[in-house]
Amino acid sequence: MASYINHPLLKKDAIESRLYQQILAGDVLKKGNTMVVAPTALGKTIVAILVAADRLNKVKNSKVLVLAPSKPLAIQHEESFKEFITLPCTSITGAVKTDERVKR
Repeated sequence: MASYINHPLLKKDAIESRLYQQILAGDVLKKGNTMVVAPTALGKTIVAILVAADRLNKVKNSKVLVLAPSKPLAIQHEESFKEFITLPCTSITGAVKTDERVKR
């Protein structure tokens, strides 16, 4: 039976508990600026979500900015965050008009 990560800012039973992801997230939170390098589909986005959730929970009224080198990747990150985090999020790309960026 799967075990899930329990966190006040994560949707219930949304992220399956994987020790290596929790260790990576813990290292990022402990060390600060960190580059996580891993093969495709090993959960780097989940690590980012775990770090973001922890930061948002500990620092009230804070925000998280995730940068991506392409529009498809930015949208993919937005969709992943919306799938797992209980807070609102949005993506802003070059396709978003300036006045719409302010609203977001």
